Amino acid sequence: MTYYLYKALSKLPLSALYGLSYVLYLLIYRVFKYRTKTVRQNLERAFPDKNADWIANTERAFYRQFVDVTLEILKAHSWQLGDVTKHMSLANEEVMQQY
Repeated sequence: MTYYLYKALSKLPLSALYGLSYVLYLLIYRVFKYRTKTVRQNLERAFPDKNADWIANTERAFYRQFVDVTLEILKAHSWQLGDVTKHMSLANEEVMQQY
């Protein structure tokens, strides 16, 4: 059942996925507060010289990015090779060609 849900989500256009991403961000970050204490604590430990506003902004940005990347991974399930090359660039392609 879950597989079919993922497959259906992967067929949605990116614009729809980003709209869904915002809703999921609100649910995960604001409503369910998924691991917010851990994320904040990690940011405070990693950046002790940053102020509380910077930490809060970075925390929000983390959750937005987290949900976006998760849905982009689902979207990649239905991508063809041409779709991948439109959304990604490869640096040092000659190194990859050796293998």
